[in-house]
Amino acid sequence: MKKTIKSQVLDWVESQGQASFTGIIEFAHDLKYGPRSWEKNPNRRGWYSSPLSRGYVPRGGAPAFGPGYLVNPKSKTGYLKKQANGLYKTVRKAD
Repeated sequence: MKKTIKSQVLDWVESQGQASFTGIIEFAHDLKYGPRSWEKNPNRRGWYSSPLSRGYVPRGGAPAFGPGYLVNPKSKTGYLKKQANGLYKTVRKAD
């Protein structure tokens, strides 16, 4: 079964312990477009910040995920929580 980009991002942040805003966006971008695509396509970077920013929708259409998709505490599978140091960590829901 293929994992969704969201579940891969949550797993990656969990394996790192915590991750920066830019690191998460870069990881999601590389999942969609291939390794090292972050450096090659700087114009698409804003597209992937939307899931971490509530209300931000990039110019040019709907984002790959909805605004706040990765930080929604009502998510059944888990979400990313911003810590006081500015880094994000994965929060999993208990079954």
